[in-house]
Amino acid sequence: MATRTVIDTLSDLSGEPAERTVTFAVGKIAYEIDLTDQEAREFLEVMQPYVKAARSNGRR
Repeated sequence: MATRTVIDTLSDLSGEPAERTVTFAVGKIAYEIDLTDQEAREFLEVMQPYVKAARSNGRR
């Protein structure tokens, strides 16, 4: 008999199916959050003015 395990990744905000994981850092702490595409767009839109004004530290 075959067994199949399915792992669903859900948005950490809404509980809906997540399409992407967004990684970001605040201070010296790095974070990851699973989001729907719409939530990820909203997150990046909110962050855009800060990213535009910031300088890169060269780390990825």
